Amino acid sequence: MTGVEAFETAIKLARKWAYNVKKVSPGDARHVFVDGNFHGRTVSAISCSTNLRSYQGFGPFVPGYIIIPYNDLNALDVRALQRLFTTLQKISDGQKLTENLAFK
Repeated sequence: MTGVEAFETAIKLARKWAYNVKKVSPGDARHVFVDGNFHGRTVSAISCSTNLRSYQGFGPFVPGYIIIPYNDLNALDVRALQRLFTTLQKISDGQKLTENLAFK
Protein backbone atom coordinates (compact mmCIF):
# COMPACT_ATOMS: atom_id res chain seq x y z
CA MET A 1 0.00 0.00 0.00
CA THR A 2 1.43 3.38 -0.98
CA GLY A 3 0.51 7.00 -1.48
CA VAL A 4 -2.87 8.35 -0.56
CA GLU A 5 -4.21 4.87 0.17
CA ALA A 6 -1.65 4.54 2.98
CA PHE A 7 -2.70 7.96 4.29
CA GLU A 8 -6.41 7.05 4.24
CA THR A 9 -5.71 3.72 5.96
CA ALA A 10 -3.64 5.42 8.67
CA ILE A 11 -6.56 7.77 9.40
CA LYS A 12 -9.00 4.86 9.56
CA LEU A 13 -6.79 2.78 11.84
CA ALA A 14 -6.16 5.72 14.17
CA ARG A 15 -9.88 6.47 14.44
CA LYS A 16 -10.74 2.82 15.08
CA TRP A 17 -8.13 2.68 17.85
CA ALA A 18 -9.27 5.98 19.37
CA TYR A 19 -12.92 4.96 19.52
CA ASN A 20 -12.47 1.31 20.51
CA VAL A 21 -9.42 1.44 22.77
CA LYS A 22 -9.22 4.98 24.13
CA LYS A 23 -13.04 5.34 24.24
CA VAL A 24 -13.04 8.75 22.55
CA SER A 25 -16.64 9.92 22.12
CA PRO A 26 -18.02 9.20 18.63
CA GLY A 27 -17.15 12.00 16.20
CA ASP A 28 -14.92 13.74 18.73
CA ALA A 29 -11.43 12.60 17.71
CA ARG A 30 -8.90 14.96 16.11
CA HIS A 31 -5.90 14.61 13.79
CA VAL A 32 -3.06 17.14 13.73
CA PHE A 33 -1.12 18.08 10.60
CA VAL A 34 1.64 20.61 10.03
CA ASP A 35 1.19 23.21 7.31
CA GLY A 36 2.84 22.58 3.99
CA ASN A 37 2.01 18.87 4.02
CA PHE A 38 0.99 16.82 1.00
CA HIS A 39 -0.65 13.40 1.30
CA GLY A 40 -2.52 13.14 -2.00
CA ARG A 41 -5.53 14.47 -3.85
CA THR A 42 -8.51 12.75 -2.22
CA VAL A 43 -11.00 14.88 -0.30
CA SER A 44 -9.60 13.53 2.96
CA ALA A 45 -6.04 14.37 1.95
CA ILE A 46 -6.83 17.88 0.74
CA SER A 47 -8.80 18.54 3.93
CA CYS A 48 -5.47 18.86 5.74
CA SER A 49 -3.77 20.83 2.97
CA THR A 50 -2.67 24.46 3.17
CA ASN A 51 -2.00 24.63 -0.57
CA LEU A 52 -4.77 26.75 -2.10
CA ARG A 53 -4.42 25.02 -5.48
CA SER A 54 -4.98 21.65 -3.82
CA TYR A 55 -8.18 22.45 -1.93
CA GLN A 56 -9.86 25.50 -3.46
CA GLY A 57 -13.28 24.63 -4.87
CA PHE A 58 -13.41 21.07 -3.50
CA GLY A 59 -15.21 21.46 -0.13
CA PRO A 60 -16.84 20.52 2.12
CA PHE A 61 -13.87 19.00 3.85
CA VAL A 62 -13.37 16.25 6.42
CA PRO A 63 -13.98 17.56 9.96
CA GLY A 64 -11.64 16.92 12.87
CA TYR A 65 -8.41 17.96 11.18
CA ILE A 66 -6.24 20.55 12.93
CA ILE A 67 -3.47 22.28 10.99
CA ILE A 68 -0.69 23.98 12.91
CA PRO A 69 2.43 25.84 11.78
CA TYR A 70 5.55 23.78 11.29
CA ASN A 71 7.39 23.08 14.55
CA ASP A 72 4.92 25.05 16.74
CA LEU A 73 3.41 22.79 19.37
CA ASN A 74 2.14 25.87 21.23
CA ALA A 75 -0.32 26.42 18.39
CA LEU A 76 -2.44 23.51 19.64
CA ASP A 77 -5.51 24.38 21.63
CA VAL A 78 -5.67 22.63 25.03
CA ARG A 79 -9.19 21.34 24.27
CA ALA A 80 -7.92 19.80 21.04
CA LEU A 81 -5.09 18.08 22.90
CA GLN A 82 -7.63 16.32 25.10
CA ARG A 83 -9.13 14.66 22.01
CA LEU A 84 -5.94 14.29 19.98
CA PHE A 85 -5.07 10.79 18.94
CA THR A 86 -2.86 11.10 15.87
CA THR A 87 -0.24 13.28 14.35
CA LEU A 88 0.63 12.39 10.79
CA GLN A 89 4.04 13.35 9.58
CA LYS A 90 5.38 12.63 6.15
CA ILE A 91 9.07 12.40 5.55
CA SER A 92 9.88 13.73 2.11
CA ASP A 93 13.27 13.64 0.41
CA GLY A 94 14.89 12.69 3.70
CA GLN A 95 13.74 15.88 5.40
CA LYS A 96 12.32 15.82 8.90
CA LEU A 97 9.06 17.79 8.80
CA THR A 98 8.72 18.39 12.52
CA GLU A 99 11.45 18.77 15.04
CA ASN A 100 9.71 19.30 18.36
CA LEU A 101 6.24 17.88 17.77
CA ALA A 102 6.54 15.21 20.42
CA PHE A 103 4.07 14.31 23.13
CA LYS A 104 5.67 13.03 26.31
